[in-house]
Amino acid sequence: MNTSAALYLLDTGLAESILAATLMMTAAGVATAFLLSRLSVQSWRLQSFLIAAVLLQGIMLIRTPVHLGWIKAKPTSRLPSTALKFTPPVDAMEISVTADSVGLDDPILAEQSVGVWDSAAVVLIADMTWQTLFGSVWLIGVIVLVCLSVYGYVRMVRLSRRLNPAADAWQRQWQNLSKHRGKRCRMLVSESVGPMMLRRPADYAFIVPETYWNDLSEHQRQAVMLHELAHLERHDVWRQLLARLVATIHWFNPISWWAMQRYEQAAELACDSRVTEEGEHLSAGFAAALVQLVQWHEQSGTEIAAHRGFGLQAMAAPPLTSRVSRLLKPNSSGDSIMKRVILALFALAIVGISFVQIRLTAADEDAESAAQRELAVLPEELSDRLTEIVQQLDRDDETTSRLASLADSASGRLAIGAYLNALRNRELESARADAVPRFLARYFTKTDDGKYQTRSDQQAAYLRWEQKSGRLQTAFEQTGVAMADIAARLDDSNNAGALMKRLLSDPQAPAALLLFEMQGGGDVITQYISKALGNFLVDRGDGAFQILESKRRNAEEQIGKLESASKIHKKLARELPLFADELDASDEQHQKFIRYLKNPVMPAVVAVVLTKEHRGNPAMAVEELFTNLEKASIDTANGLKITEAEVWQKLEEIYGYVDRAGGILPKIQERLAEVAETLSQDDLLAARLAKQMSEPPIAVMLAAELPYADADPGQMLRGQLSEVLNESDDGKLSIRKEKQEDISNKMQELLRVCRAIRRHIRTVDDVLSMIDDQQLVARLGDSGRYLLLSELRRSSESIRPDPIELMRKDLLATNEENKLRVREDRREIIRQMLEQAEKVRDQAANDDF
Repeated sequence: MNTSAALYLLDTGLAESILAATLMMTAAGVATAFLLSRLSVQSWRLQSFLIAAVLLQGIMLIRTPVHLGWIKAKPTSRLPSTALKFTPPVDAMEISVTADSVGLDDPILAEQSVGVWDSAAVVLIADMTWQTLFGSVWLIGVIVLVCLSVYGYVRMVRLSRRLNPAADAWQRQWQNLSKHRGKRCRMLVSESVGPMMLRRPADYAFIVPETYWNDLSEHQRQAVMLHELAHLERHDVWRQLLARLVATIHWFNPISWWAMQRYEQAAELACDSRVTEEGEHLSAGFAAALVQLVQWHEQSGTEIAAHRGFGLQAMAAPPLTSRVSRLLKPNSSGDSIMKRVILALFALAIVGISFVQIRLTAADEDAESAAQRELAVLPEELSDRLTEIVQQLDRDDETTSRLASLADSASGRLAIGAYLNALRNRELESARADAVPRFLARYFTKTDDGKYQTRSDQQAAYLRWEQKSGRLQTAFEQTGVAMADIAARLDDSNNAGALMKRLLSDPQAPAALLLFEMQGGGDVITQYISKALGNFLVDRGDGAFQILESKRRNAEEQIGKLESASKIHKKLARELPLFADELDASDEQHQKFIRYLKNPVMPAVVAVVLTKEHRGNPAMAVEELFTNLEKASIDTANGLKITEAEVWQKLEEIYGYVDRAGGILPKIQERLAEVAETLSQDDLLAARLAKQMSEPPIAVMLAAELPYADADPGQMLRGQLSEVLNESDDGKLSIRKEKQEDISNKMQELLRVCRAIRRHIRTVDDVLSMIDDQQLVARLGDSGRYLLLSELRRSSESIRPDPIELMRKDLLATNEENKLRVREDRREIIRQMLEQAEKVRDQAANDDF
């Protein structure tokens, strides 16, 4: 493009269009900022919609020509009086850049123009209208920003190519999670940047700082990965590239940068919400990970803001306090319907006016921001208990008073929360390290000669081990048959097939699959019961069950329904056989009905159905049942005859439940009896539940709904592998082509588990050799070795530290007045928490995350 063409373009409407668009965006942005600050919008979708509508103003350079009034009123070469300030370049270098940007591409002329105000340059400036001057400066700004962004992006891409892949364990966790969601992306580790998602020319890269990542727990890493995957799934890099392009076009307008930042924040909130959908434990872990990221950046001296830009999506975006609060209280009340409607209409109005140029007046930007709302940054239960601790603090002691002041602010509670999380992680690490000694101390008594004797108060546990060991042995045999059959027919001509055949031939594979992959110890029934009752009952990790304190109300409601079903069952067990004698048995249909009425499973099935459909008195439910049956029947010479087709249809459904439940009922009752034995009789609610577990309705209900009627883990394994295997007409099996890479990765993971089992089973053998009662060891058999390995793992994972109690022990002591005071040797902790709270406050205020 030559000089005259560039000047013509700038002089004939482009500058006016840019100014019109920026004024429209300013008005829309100020109004939107005012509404967001006053209405405290919770929905990230609504925030994204509003900010996108503002950014849309910036790209609508061509609109319906309704001219702005100030352009007609002031046909002058000077810019109108607006918020924009224009200062002509006075530096010779600026003139050189301007000349080059409008087409002075002759190297000799360009060289002559550097360092002097020659006549050609003066004539050029003199010929410029205000549109040309504005357009020239605007174009310089755009080029500079684009160059800086591209330069920063190229640097990050080059840096990523020098980074090392993540450790195998981290890489596997990331690959498994990303492939599960249909995304492929490499995980890299760095010393000073991340966590962030980088779009490279050929692929994506997930970059994490190695030191920070190593300090996170497994749940925290999973939460961060889910957050970054959400960015990948939402295509946030491309969305925010568009937002940055708009901001670059309007680089002179602060509203454009504000809108871009708010759009990025809404994206962070959207990805945070994806984490909360996965469960409270991941939400809390991600909140702690954000706080730890602040600490790490402060310790390492790196700038978070430096890692945000073109092609990048960094995790740590502002505002921290609000994000942490959302993560820890994901179920808090959202926006009202009225608020949503008002803001949606406002956003639609902004989008509508994007297509026209209308007469505007300058909007007064609200200089005062809304008062920052105090946010609860700890889970409600922890917050309440922390408040109780604070009330007991001795405020006459200066350091203890500072601790109390920390609990009074959001930033202080964040610092306390990070400290509590550190205590909890330390306790968990200690629990894992002491798993074997703790297990032995729980179930055995150590003698002077180093042997471990059985204890009379643990006989029930030993009996459970024997029962589980027998079931596990059966499961090993059933799984082994299925594995041998699959391996014999499997095509191993490719890597995936060869790896699967190798796994299926590994002696430790049944244990790896049943105990560590299927998570059921090979017992499909116990696994199902644990899930079915898991909404209020929890396995403590040692084979015993207890009612969750937080779910006692739900448990009481469920137990009440079971008690009602038991009362109905007792009445039906007497009444149904008598009713069968009243029926006309002259046809096959009624004869079948009579047989089922006399089936001992039938009363329990009908009791469960009536309990679901009838919430009234059990006696009334039974009476209503027989009343309805009589209404649907007529009396004949041979007895009562059902005539309504709908009744027969309902009865066929009930027959199916009876048949399904009958086959598996004894095994269900056996497992329920085992669970009932572990429930504490000192807890009245648990005792009521234990009693109901011996009644038929709950067993029939579970048996009828068990998804695997044969309860055979071998068949379960076949069913799972059928999703990835093709079977030919001659019975040969081959892995589907699209599944081969996933199967290869999974087989490698399971082979690593097999190797780990081989290592750790020797520890179990050492434990068994030290048990004095070798008859118990013999009864447990070879499968008992793997069972105890699983028990050891569950024991280490069953520890649930109480952070508040840990804080009391670690930090506080009781003085003479029975008040709590910070221990002398732990006062440095308070100073560190105060510093951290101050940093969090400053960073939150400056949006410097």
